[in-house]
Amino acid sequence: MKKFENFKKNLRVLRLSKDQDLTNEFIVGGIIDKFYIQFELSWKVLKELLILEGVAEAKTGSPRDI
Repeated sequence: MKKFENFKKNLRVLRLSKDQDLTNEFIVGGIIDKFYIQFELSWKVLKELLILEGVAEAKTGSPRDI
């Protein structure tokens, strides 16, 4: 599943954030952006898994709906 591969790749990058200079606003902004991307990828992977499991609501629902 391509979405899961992207999820894993971006999670590896996000894990590096703990070693960064958190006093630098530019760095912190980038980490926040990476976190947002990771959340979106997480939702897409979860939605795909729910569809594979046969949960009909996953095809059209938002995270709140499901």
